[in-house]
This record gives sequence, structure tokens and C-alpha cells, in this order.
Amino acid sequence: MLALLSIKPDYVEKIFTDQKLYEYRKVIFKKEVKKVIVYSTMPVGLIVGEFDIDYILVDYPNELWRKTKTVSGVEESFFLQYFQGRDKGYAIKIGKKKKYPKPIDPKKLFDRFVAPQSFMYLDHSPSVLWSLSVGMVTVPLCNRGVAFSSRQTEATRP
Repeated sequence: MLALLSIKPDYVEKIFTDQKLYEYRKVIFKKEVKKVIVYSTMPVGLIVGEFDIDYILVDYPNELWRKTKTVSGVEESFFLQYFQGRDKGYAIKIGKKKKYPKPIDPKKLFDRFVAPQSFMYLDHSPSVLWSLSVGMVTVPLCNRGVAFSSRQTEATRP
């Protein structure tokens, strides 16, 4: 299963330059996800790459910070504010990464695309996304793409 994660552009850059080896989340997938498709939020607004999930740490936020701070890619003040009031947090260990040669406009993949607040499940294969990014596929896939949000159990398109 794939999941598309919304990530701020500064952190996207750090992920693909090995400055950020964990992606932090307040909520995590209910389904088994092996690969993350990276959506760089506005002002970029594009799907820019993907990474494998090595593992996911689940712990108290202060323990997550202790275990991951040297490769977190974020400031401690941001981390503490992000998890403020939370008893539990998640740290996705970023595995093998692939930055797409040409970012993908998600509106070409999905009818009525709205960036997910956190993540959404996808049924596209990574090879289709890669083909789009290198220009091997030129037919828009918006009528073929089915996306599931983290809060939905049915396809978003009719």
C-alpha cells in the first residue's frame, strides 16, 4: 500500500539531501504502508518523489526526540510545539529515496485533488508515478486514479 504525505517544502528538501531521516506524525496509518509518495505543500504543490518506510517508531514525544534528534532535520522547539499535549507520537524512518526528475501535478492524477491534511492512501503503482515524472506517460490519469483519505473508507471519486 502507498500513502501520499503532505510535507512542507523545507522538510522535503532536507529529506532528499539526507538532512532529515525521520518524518514525524501525530497520527499514523491504519493500513500497512510500505512506500510514501511525497507531496510538497504550497507554494510548491507537486508530487516530488517517494521513499520506502524502514520502520515506524511509536513512543512518548520526549523519547522520540531522544532517539531521533541527531537526524531529525527539525529544531527541538518545533518538535516540542508539534507534539505539545500529545501522549504519543510517530517517527517514520525514511528508507530508500527517489526524487522524481520532473515533479507531478496531482491534479493530473486525481479529479478534484485536495492536499491531505496529513496523508491519504493511494492505489497508483510507483512505476506509474515514475513514468509520469520522466514523461513516459502523457495521458492524464485523473479518471483512473483512486485515492483514499485517512478518514475515508470509500473512493473519493464517484
